[in-house]
Amino acid sequence: MKLFHFLLFIFLFFSFVFSPSSSQASLPHQCLDNQTLALLRFKNESFSFPSSSSSKSESWKPDTDCCSWEGIKCDNTTGHVISLDLSWDQLVGDIDSNSSLFKLHSLMRLNLSHNSFHFFNFNSELFGFPQLVNLKHLDLANSGFSGQVPLQMSRLTKLVLWDCSLSGPIDSSISNLHLLSELVLSNNNLSSEVPDVLTNLSSLVLIQLSSCGLHGEFPGEFPQQSALRELSLSCTKFHGKLPESIGNLEFLTNLYLDNCNFSGTLPNSIGNLTALQYLLLDLHNNSFDGITDYSLFTLPSLEDLMLGKNRFHSLPDEGPFTPSSSLSWLDLSENEFQGLIPRMLTVLTSLEILNLSSNKFNGSMDLGIANLTFPQLVSLHLSHNHWLMTDSDDLAFPNLKMLKMRSCNATKFPSFLRNLHNLEALDLSSNGINGQIPNWIWSSSLIGLNLSQNLLTGLDRPLPDASSLQMGALDVHSNKLQGSLPFLSQQIEFLDYSDNNFRSVIPADIGSYLSKAFFFSVSGNDLIGKIPTSICSARNLQVLDLSDNQLNGTIPTCLGNFSSELLVLNLGGNNLQGTMPSSFAETLSTLVFNGNGLEGNVPRSLSTCKGLEVLDLGDNQIHDTFPFWLGNLPQLQVLVLRSNKFYVSASYSYYITVKQKMKGENTTLERILNIFTSINLSNNEFEGKIPKLIGELKSLHVLDLSHNNLDGPIPSSLENLLQLESLDLSHNKLSGEIPQQLVRLTFLSFINLSANELQGSIPSGAQFNTFPAGSYEGNPGLCGFPLPTKCEVSKEALPPIQQQKLELDSTGEFDWTVLLMGYGSGLVAGLSMGYILFWGNGFIAESIATKMQQLRLRSSQQRRS
Repeated sequence: MKLFHFLLFIFLFFSFVFSPSSSQASLPHQCLDNQTLALLRFKNESFSFPSSSSSKSESWKPDTDCCSWEGIKCDNTTGHVISLDLSWDQLVGDIDSNSSLFKLHSLMRLNLSHNSFHFFNFNSELFGFPQLVNLKHLDLANSGFSGQVPLQMSRLTKLVLWDCSLSGPIDSSISNLHLLSELVLSNNNLSSEVPDVLTNLSSLVLIQLSSCGLHGEFPGEFPQQSALRELSLSCTKFHGKLPESIGNLEFLTNLYLDNCNFSGTLPNSIGNLTALQYLLLDLHNNSFDGITDYSLFTLPSLEDLMLGKNRFHSLPDEGPFTPSSSLSWLDLSENEFQGLIPRMLTVLTSLEILNLSSNKFNGSMDLGIANLTFPQLVSLHLSHNHWLMTDSDDLAFPNLKMLKMRSCNATKFPSFLRNLHNLEALDLSSNGINGQIPNWIWSSSLIGLNLSQNLLTGLDRPLPDASSLQMGALDVHSNKLQGSLPFLSQQIEFLDYSDNNFRSVIPADIGSYLSKAFFFSVSGNDLIGKIPTSICSARNLQVLDLSDNQLNGTIPTCLGNFSSELLVLNLGGNNLQGTMPSSFAETLSTLVFNGNGLEGNVPRSLSTCKGLEVLDLGDNQIHDTFPFWLGNLPQLQVLVLRSNKFYVSASYSYYITVKQKMKGENTTLERILNIFTSINLSNNEFEGKIPKLIGELKSLHVLDLSHNNLDGPIPSSLENLLQLESLDLSHNKLSGEIPQQLVRLTFLSFINLSANELQGSIPSGAQFNTFPAGSYEGNPGLCGFPLPTKCEVSKEALPPIQQQKLELDSTGEFDWTVLLMGYGSGLVAGLSMGYILFWGNGFIAESIATKMQQLRLRSSQQRRS
């Protein structure tokens, strides 16, 4: 028996090992030679693969099995390539019908998405994709393909997924794609109405048409028993009512209709969509109105219901209904709801996020119901309403983490806040809250607190132990806080004390309190003394704003380059003396030193700040040649050098070199000249003529060259500045007549040509009929309205002067052409950059926007004065 068992084992073993079928099943088939050759030719054709090692094609080597190459999958039985994935591979080039790609006839999946085939016409006669008749998945999204949907697409009858970038209408031949289950045409420019054929494809499970340029009514009818599970029409131009037949989509789980033009009431049939999980109706510029139906709140699988930015004015009347137990996010913001909050909301006990902001609610927040409870609520938005604040402690939100009550007419701290023991972010800004900040507000769980734009006068004592706090963001700007700076915590990351009335010195050990801070502002106070050098130990700061105080002394030499992440440094509006720091952080985007008494030169080290967008050195005592080298800063948008002592050196070697280098680069020059928006070089020592080239600054809004020594005529090329709003050429030595062509400047709201040597008649018509006499005073030769001097003979408008090409000026005068050419990204009026920061859903960003608006206003007032 033992011998029998042994012989049986040997027989079975060798039968298994040498069985042809078992051998083929256990070992994958190697890539066929013709498949390898096709792939290698595809790689080496008129097609650019990146040289970086991150490219999938790096593994594509001759004499290796192509089935092992990255991005390639083969059929284990035949060795044919069935899947090719080169998505996100930085490919550039052209593909035609002769491409070796189309020799891979067994391809079932092809993904070339997120590349740059910018020369390819998808609708050309050389279209080759229909040769791949076995394709089931075709993904060409964001790959640069263009053209209409070609007729040949109907040959791909096995296609299940199609994601493509197209333009032009969708051809009806797509109706032959009976197996198509996923159609993604988002982010295209189809510019047509939706063909009914899309809704007739019974196999479609997913339709994504967001941002595709389609318009019209979508569609006439949805078919019954449709398999559709996701429908996305976001950011399209569909209009009219949502069809009642949408209720036929009984398997629909995701419906995205945001940013469309739908109007009217929501169809009652939406209540039939019992599988719906996400209904996004965040429809600004839409007109959904009327009363929302009960059925929306009873859909059993619904999790998110977004009805914001419409014209809904009523929720259903109170009545018995069974709310969805899945509804966790309800957005009713920016509608026309008014009066008391409907009681029906009180039964939605599964809510985690509730947004009622920007409506006309005017009742008590507690709805008049004792012990109102939302046990799961973590985020509550009540801003921009007309609530009647009460002292009720009955509102119970045991898990609430974020509460936003901006602009709610509150005059004191709501008492129910005492019960919010888990609160992490609180926004009570832009109310009328007065008195002291209560010490109970400093909850140990609080991370972000915004009390800005109120009437607060101080802080209750005793203050809590800072070590027990987790505070990361504190904004109390624009109140009436007085005295010394409040306590600081080493946990603080965002701190804004600006626009109060603190009168104290900055603490000597300020750096230790800002060890984790990325934002620190005490602007608009009455701080005195010097800037302590310890502030340079705050190495994480991205924004440091000490502007508009009474700080004196010199700028610490370390301050220009103390943080490797510094974006904004604003010391403007103080009494600082001495010179600027010799080095600056290369990360800087905004540098403001205006309104001090700084002397010396503009540090050449600023040329390394390639991301610098705002440079304001105005109203100082800087005595330096004009810094032409600033023209090397490619992102410069704001340049203010007014009221200094800049002059032009007798040596012109530098800007001659720049000029010659720019010669012939007309395309680049045209781009540069079209993005200037402001030039302010007033109150300096510039001389020479205003160049005709200034008329090429097509986007210019503000031009201020006042208080210099400019002479010659006002160039008539200024007529091309059709966006110009403010023009100040006063206090120069300009002569000749005011060009009649300037009447074309219909946006011009301010002009000052006073204190020059101009003569002749003042242009009449359009905006020139609105300017006061003071705009022309100090020009004895001028006549006509609004001056009392009448003109004896009215003169006709001068013909436009043809723009002259750039030529090297060898006269020895200051060459303004070079100055205008030098700045790579133009200039923006005022401090328009702003601080690019956010906190939570943006209420800190809103306060920053307010701060920058105030800066712009002050800058405008200084300019006009």
